[in-house]
Amino acid sequence: MTLASLPLSFYRTVAVIFGLLWGSFLNVVIHRMPREESVVSPGSKCACGTPIPAYRNIPVISWLLMGGKAPCCGVKVSPRYVIVEILGGLLSLAVFEVLVRDLGPGTPIGRAALVYVSHFAVCCILLAATFIDFEWMIIPDELNYGAALLGAATFWFRGMSIVDVVVGGILPPLGLWLFTKGYAKLRGIDGMGMGDFKLLVAVGAWFGWKGTVFVIFAGAVQGTLAAVAMRLTGGSIPLPPNVQAELDEVRKLAEEGTPEEQEEAKKILEEELLTQVDGSFGRSALPMGPFLVLGFYEWLFAHDVILERFQSFTMPG
Repeated sequence: MTLASLPLSFYRTVAVIFGLLWGSFLNVVIHRMPREESVVSPGSKCACGTPIPAYRNIPVISWLLMGGKAPCCGVKVSPRYVIVEILGGLLSLAVFEVLVRDLGPGTPIGRAALVYVSHFAVCCILLAATFIDFEWMIIPDELNYGAALLGAATFWFRGMSIVDVVVGGILPPLGLWLFTKGYAKLRGIDGMGMGDFKLLVAVGAWFGWKGTVFVIFAGAVQGTLAAVAMRLTGGSIPLPPNVQAELDEVRKLAEEGTPEEQEEAKKILEEELLTQVDGSFGRSALPMGPFLVLGFYEWLFAHDVILERFQSFTMPG
């Protein structure tokens, strides 16, 4: 059985539905993983604690029908939920259209499924990492390591060598780490967190050094442009509410806790990079991770076009 055995409309429909369902699950990951809660059980609950039945947990449709509010208590449901679900559907469709169809109609279903599952899996991992970074200013190690291991385990059918994986996962992140440490010495603030460097190790495992260099460059440029745009339109970029609440709690312990709690809290505040954030340009709370992920998606789906444009720019005529 090959890709040509079934109509394109079937594959596209399945890809979108599958992506929407996984987008719904990713919302669970985004909400629970930073809180160190199980992403498997218990089932979905409203903020008020009421269990959410399956018929009210249909991706996109349920949110629209409920008008973005929980029917049990009327609390507003963040539009992030529907955004992640839609992005899950779009990424799933993009993996099929760009990567699977490129294999050719005579490709066995088994190989096509392997390509689809591996690439959609890393897209899901990085989508969850993006929104966790936006909301918590962290990228959990489980996501970074999962993406890196998946890249290292699948290099053999993606046209890469083990040397590509090792070099791409070590040299560019190491070079950027050294540059960032130098920047921190000069400015007194770290430009990137360790989660970003671990993310770049995963990028290297997937793309080798060329793709990793592109992701670093694209992420830096797009992140800078976003920061400038936000400053021009809305002023400062404060810490996300979740992060601010955690820091406020630590500051409270530093002032009102037991002597042991005060000592520990003060130590945390001295070492915590986010205490350096004041909302000003260069010290804003705009995470780098989401822009690295954006660069990852750009290289994944358009690296041929990117390389062609680069060659035409550097070697005109």
